[in-house]
Amino acid sequence: MGETHFTKTGSVELRSDGILHAVFDFDRAPTTETVAEFLAVRNELVGSVQVPVLVEIVKIPYVNRSIRELLMGGMTPPVCRAVVVSDPTFLTMFRTYQLVDKADVPTSVFSTVETAVDWIHAQTTSG
Repeated sequence: MGETHFTKTGSVELRSDGILHAVFDFDRAPTTETVAEFLAVRNELVGSVQVPVLVEIVKIPYVNRSIRELLMGGMTPPVCRAVVVSDPTFLTMFRTYQLVDKADVPTSVFSTVETAVDWIHAQTTSG
């Protein structure tokens, strides 16, 4: 495994299998400063290279549109994106959101890291 970098948002690691694993564990709503810190670490690890991304959401309060746009606008789109949430209510909400707002890259939501990693490997080895 790669080195884990801890930020105010959680942690970021470039795994040995090439997956960028971001863990979001916010105590408070994200701010421009916390997003900038995350983006700096993310960009230090992978720069503008497209890699598969695993986003593990432990705890995250409401994120307003301007913060989401800042976060997404500061990154090269990933090859694919797996989102892991353990809360059943949030899992249902995320899946419902996916039906309404199609992602720009292959994206799926899972309840465990293991199933998310398996899906990423299937996405990146097919074709």
